[in-house]
Amino acid sequence: MQKILGETLMPRRKPIFRLPKQISILGRVYIVKRVRMHDYGCCDPTTAEIHIRRGLKGDDLSSTFLHECIHAILYESGVEHRWDDANFTESVVRALDNGLSRAFDTNSLLVRK
Repeated sequence: MQKILGETLMPRRKPIFRLPKQISILGRVYIVKRVRMHDYGCCDPTTAEIHIRRGLKGDDLSSTFLHECIHAILYESGVEHRWDDANFTESVVRALDNGLSRAFDTNSLLVRK
């Protein structure tokens, strides 16, 4: 802990991320499940499910969830259907995931408990 002018400053705590059981994305409810899988996560728009690898925690969990939500947003908005190249789609999703995660963290936009 630091002291500035007689005040004790508590160290900044990282936000606690709790994975929701479901999320509404552009009017469609996606069920969120933790599953055993090789990948960190996947989004299946045909069943409206987001799967997240069991055991993920902290930044890996929150960024994977955000990543899969971006896939769902692109699908539900009709954008993903227009891109024929899966590598291009994944590159766009990764760029948005990384940029938004850093922006939220840097600007303290997540709720701290």
